[in-house]
Amino acid sequence: MRRPSAIIALLAATAAAVSATSYLGSVVNSWDGRYEGSSYPLSLAYGDGYIWLGYHTFFTQRIAATGSVVDVIGFSGFPGDGLGYEKATKYLYFACSDKGVCCREATSGSTVSSFGLPPGATYLMALDFYNGNPTVPLWLGDLRAWRLWNLTSTGSVVRSLRTSYSVGGVAYDGDTAGGPYIFAGTRNPPPTIYALAPSSGSVLYSFEIDMCKLGIGGLSWDGTYLWTLDDMGSSPLRGMVYQIVAHEPNTAVVPASLGRIKALYR
Repeated sequence: MRRPSAIIALLAATAAAVSATSYLGSVVNSWDGRYEGSSYPLSLAYGDGYIWLGYHTFFTQRIAATGSVVDVIGFSGFPGDGLGYEKATKYLYFACSDKGVCCREATSGSTVSSFGLPPGATYLMALDFYNGNPTVPLWLGDLRAWRLWNLTSTGSVVRSLRTSYSVGGVAYDGDTAGGPYIFAGTRNPPPTIYALAPSSGSVLYSFEIDMCKLGIGGLSWDGTYLWTLDDMGSSPLRGMVYQIVAHEPNTAVVPASLGRIKALYR
């Protein structure tokens, strides 16, 4: 028979083990973002309950919960490696590598406006449009310059932040208590997401994600979760879209499915 002191020690150890369990990066939803089986998405954005995926010459509007295609819209000009959705105007902003940023109508694909690279930028890979800030809504990330920029919708730079990694995705979270947060994801392995303070770039915490083994190809925030995309050419999961946990649950009641789903990607 165990002594009370031994039982207390066991319970304490068990509680410590439970409290150490992290759900960051756990998958809560996923679906295949390829179009007609052979066209792979390059970028993604969340908006109004939809996921927008950018390809070389078109973009698709998908129901976020299921991935079902609502619309397919063609466009001319440069494809985008980063994508952001402006709710008020229904515009999509594309980060076009070494060309700059192009704004297109989400309903027609028509080009609305464009502007060049921010000073010091070399290859834009990440973009997010923060709809809660009409003055300075754009966030951009650079693959080669290792930097983040906060811009107006016309391209004027308000601030820039240094990173220590190639940026493959950026998302702004102005909804979660304790924030706001900027999430920046690495393009190169191991795939890591950093939660940053937008004003200073200070790292608040970070976590690795198990499914995009070779690096992520985009980020977007839906008000509760992050969305990310595997667009790495040699990845066996290329084209997959994931909705993931970016903040530890603030309740002791965590859906059992999170643990099971997370284990599948280890």
